[in-house]
Amino acid sequence: MNSFLSVFLAAIFTLSTLQAFAVTDPAVTKRQIAPTSTVSVNANTAPDSIWIDPEYPNAGNITYNFDALKLSDYVMNSKPSIMKVKCDGKDILKSLGITNTKIVSVGVQEGDFTYSYDFNNCSFWANKTKYIQATDAIADVDALKMAKDFVAKSESLTYFKKLLGEPVITYRNNYDYSGIMREGKSYSTTVIFPIKVNGKTVYQSYGEPLGLSLEVNNKGINSMNAQILPFTLLKADSAKLDLNSLLSFLKRGGNSPYYSYNMNSEVTTQVNATSYENIYVFTQKYPLYGGSPSLYITSGIRIKTDKQIDNGPAQEKRDYTIIASDYQVGNVQMYPAGH
Repeated sequence: MNSFLSVFLAAIFTLSTLQAFAVTDPAVTKRQIAPTSTVSVNANTAPDSIWIDPEYPNAGNITYNFDALKLSDYVMNSKPSIMKVKCDGKDILKSLGITNTKIVSVGVQEGDFTYSYDFNNCSFWANKTKYIQATDAIADVDALKMAKDFVAKSESLTYFKKLLGEPVITYRNNYDYSGIMREGKSYSTTVIFPIKVNGKTVYQSYGEPLGLSLEVNNKGINSMNAQILPFTLLKADSAKLDLNSLLSFLKRGGNSPYYSYNMNSEVTTQVNATSYENIYVFTQKYPLYGGSPSLYITSGIRIKTDKQIDNGPAQEKRDYTIIASDYQVGNVQMYPAGH
């Protein structure tokens, strides 16, 4: 174990008392879809069906226009792929000097940060032992440099570094330490180091990049989290979307329907697509009867539009994009076929 790490176990669970069996290709039922890859569930429980969220309602009167895109070319030329994520918890434990592979969560102290790893959900978060309040605004260039320097120096994040792309800013908090809104200034900035697979950025279904997220102010880093730890990709299968299914889904806003604080339901808002790129989509599917989620990375599309997200007064506006997976299991807002 690295000498600077003081490791304590947050919780130890053994899996020896659990009898598991494999379920493959369960039947699709109304408002449920089961993964077609093999999954495990506890004995004496109901089958591991996966809940599909109901169709997201159009807030206000919204139409989506994709005339500028040749989506038929996208469907024809794309190479759909779906992979199930297997968390590499053993590798992380090994990097921490821990040989007990039955551990499913662990806490690590490094300097004034406490890191907490959750191998069941393949995620981690870290917090400063004492929050440091901002004393002034922070410029984007300074927030990015501070985040890059922190990640480069942290040995607890060594296993992450080979997965990460260049950092991007996804959010700026305009409220100062007195709670006064200062338009155009940021007193807490969210920086994300996106995860890349085969050179492509992986996006969460609601639109932000998947990766290592840090909260930065002018005094330093206060917290960080990642919805996914280093992983191995396994082959999986699921129903693919044809052109008609894709268009139908996109015309409801895909996985991230448009919303604006100032929308009026009596006035039609038209969202116009301007361009698209091929991406990967990260999806968590939770069993209907509880338990750890199944994690998927699927090929998909990210569509840029002429609109910005406006979540209310003093909230920073951001470019609105639409995310859709090539597969049903990758679309959290989609009903199964035939509903």
